[in-house]
Amino acid sequence: MDTNLETALKAEAKKVIRHFQKYSHEQRADLAANFRAGYQQRRAVGEFFYSHPAVPNRAFPTRGAAARAGLRAQS
Repeated sequence: MDTNLETALKAEAKKVIRHFQKYSHEQRADLAANFRAGYQQRRAVGEFFYSHPAVPNRAFPTRGAAARAGLRAQS
């Protein structure tokens, strides 16, 4: 059985928007030249980030982080 917080987070997660940001040519060159980066990181063309309408001008690395920030902003 879900707690009130878990239920609220699930509702807020539905409002979260997923975005994709392409890397610039310089960023891609830096990643490709980095010997510490793995194969997938070297071939990456961009990355995803998340935002919430209740928290404008702010990006989050995960959907859950955006949902928690949206929940805090609305309370």
